[in-house]
Amino acid sequence: MSKPNLTIQSKPLYSGHFFTDFISLPEDILQTTEEKVVFIYGNEKTALNFRKSSEKFYNHFNNIKVYDGGYIVEHTENHAERLFSLFQNNYLLPVLVGFNKELVTSLTKKWQMPVHVISHKIKEIENSVPQHKNAYIGYQRHVCSYENILHLENHSYHSLSLGKMRSFPSVNEAVMRDATVAHICFDALKWSDCPFLDNNLPTGLTAEELCQMSWYLGRAQHLKVLILDDYSSVSHSDKASMLASEVMWYFLEGLNIRTTKHPSQSKEFSEFIVLSENMDTELIFLKDNTSGRWWLKLYIHEKPYYLSCTIEEYDSTLKNDIPDRIMKFIESVSEDSVVSDS
Repeated sequence: MSKPNLTIQSKPLYSGHFFTDFISLPEDILQTTEEKVVFIYGNEKTALNFRKSSEKFYNHFNNIKVYDGGYIVEHTENHAERLFSLFQNNYLLPVLVGFNKELVTSLTKKWQMPVHVISHKIKEIENSVPQHKNAYIGYQRHVCSYENILHLENHSYHSLSLGKMRSFPSVNEAVMRDATVAHICFDALKWSDCPFLDNNLPTGLTAEELCQMSWYLGRAQHLKVLILDDYSSVSHSDKASMLASEVMWYFLEGLNIRTTKHPSQSKEFSEFIVLSENMDTELIFLKDNTSGRWWLKLYIHEKPYYLSCTIEEYDSTLKNDIPDRIMKFIESVSEDSVVSDS
């Protein structure tokens, strides 16, 4: 396999505690069975700024190794293909910092997986997945088209407007838990928390809220890659890099305590069966007695489907008030099963 066109200083000027080591992605690193995170940067400026800002943060993470994997020399379609091939390793989680829209589009097209996008806009992802299969987190209705909003509100069980995030905070964790590909856009933050960026609004997430969402992402059991926006062109990219480093620290903290226990792979769950007057099928709720996290299990033609959920959604279903998010999930998997059978 040809290696991506990356470059890194053999002895970078770095006196911090954030990274375990600096590597050039050698084969022996990829083949080890330890959990590892590799930071790869979109350009040299982003790499230098991120290393400098991360010097201030301590590595508390005993269960994972955190590597600096260098920066990309050129952005091409072929390069995206090489990156994709590189990441077919179950023990390697890439974090792509400062990547342009073109490379993000190339990667998401290749993955053909739903993308969790944290942004104030509904950014259509060109990944051949129906738009409502992607998750749009933190979008604000006054900067989104009515058609996009209506489509998500009718079909998407993972998308959350800024208002819904604030009204139902427990759902945030459940939504992020199901992420496979995640893209964090700093335009999701309100202007007062990042005045050095050009396209933010007076309203939006706080920096603390974005760190919390990043922590939830770290605990996502099936996450394949995390992508951060390109911020190298802003006038105060060093300040943007400080924000990126802090958000990534909380991501790593979540990853460090991540458990791979999932109801599809383990029977160590308490099971609660709910029969609703409004449903022809039984709803099975599963609780992890160790973490306290909940899932919905639904059988369609004897095939199980899972949705991360909350205890509040379980309680609501018990009262025969099935949450809108669960109803949309049931409708979505039912439609998918019809398509796959046809």
